Amino acid sequence: MLGIQILWTLKVNEGLEKLSKNEKNAMESKRKEVSEMMSTLTAMCLEEFTSSVERLKTETLVTIMVH
Repeated sequence: MLGIQILWTLKVNEGLEKLSKNEKNAMESKRKEVSEMMSTLTAMCLEEFTSSVERLKTETLVTIMVH
């Protein structure tokens, strides 16, 4: 969970830095990157899991990313 949160913070921070330098569509490109991460996590939820703990961890990551 910490890794996902760090990645999200990094992407948003990069977008804000580019936005402060007046780069157009800076936040939009970072939003797309975060959306791609969400899509990957969502796809992982549809896969077969060997244990219910693995499924719970993946679903928790998705919930955290959504909120």
